[in-house]
Amino acid sequence: MTEASVSSTQPDPARQPLRQRLGLLLLLALLAAGVAAVPFLLSHYRAESERAKALQAAQLGHFREAEPYLRRSLENHPEDLEVVKALALGYFGEGRLAEAETALSQWCQLRPDEVQPFKQRMDVRHRQARAAAAAAEQQRLMQEALADGRRALELDPEDSAVAQEVVWLMLQVGQLEEADALCRRCLQRQPGDPWLNYLLAKIAHGRGASTEARNLLDGLLRQYPNFPQGLLLRAILYNEANEPDKAIPLLRQVLALDRTQQKETRYHLSLALARTGQTEEAERVMAELQKDYLDSFKAAAQGPDKKQELK
Repeated sequence: MTEASVSSTQPDPARQPLRQRLGLLLLLALLAAGVAAVPFLLSHYRAESERAKALQAAQLGHFREAEPYLRRSLENHPEDLEVVKALALGYFGEGRLAEAETALSQWCQLRPDEVQPFKQRMDVRHRQARAAAAAAEQQRLMQEALADGRRALELDPEDSAVAQEVVWLMLQVGQLEEADALCRRCLQRQPGDPWLNYLLAKIAHGRGASTEARNLLDGLLRQYPNFPQGLLLRAILYNEANEPDKAIPLLRQVLALDRTQQKETRYHLSLALARTGQTEEAERVMAELQKDYLDSFKAAAQGPDKKQELK
């Protein structure tokens, strides 16, 4: 081996410091990157820990404490389904219907083939419709609730509870033929169900088929003599047939049985009493009814905490 070849295989002492400096710079760069990443990693860890604790708190029924953390988590991750569900169910449980509807709409968008959010949103919109003061707003919400109910039935055609709700919504928005067909399909599975038989009678009344409605109600009330909705509708039919004397005892029975239908019942009782010449009592009942409506409007004007539904 020549001297030239030996010297070429040994490292050049002049290059050693340069390599060391480069290696040191690389190491320092890696360390700097690691240090810079620490705040990000800590922030990510805190966010995940905060999310997990908030979800757990919501599941344990402490929604108010969990809500701000859930909202913050959703702002950072708008498609976080677990957080969306927790917010939707939490708002619904607290009766915060507008916020529940927003969260449920996110849930429906994230899971368009999942039945639960559509069922839940149908319920929320139906409740909003019952509380709405304006008839146009009530109808809009009923239509939206019905659309959710239809979607829920597409996803789960065997859900009898949803089917009954859809029948009722169809009745409220005037889709009587569809309501009749769906109600009869439900009755094939549950022929003795009193609510379905009542709904069928109410649909018949809406279609002007008074004889069919009377026959259905008479059969229903023989089996369930204290069914308030059936008693009220039968009394209305008696009033419409110019038989107010037969309507009065049924209406008094409804007043004793069901506080949720007091306003409508007293209205028809006042009409029946007036038609039978009992004008003094008719005026007293009407005055009570007007006072109830006035109290309801006053409560609504004072804010949502004191607002009552107009029955």
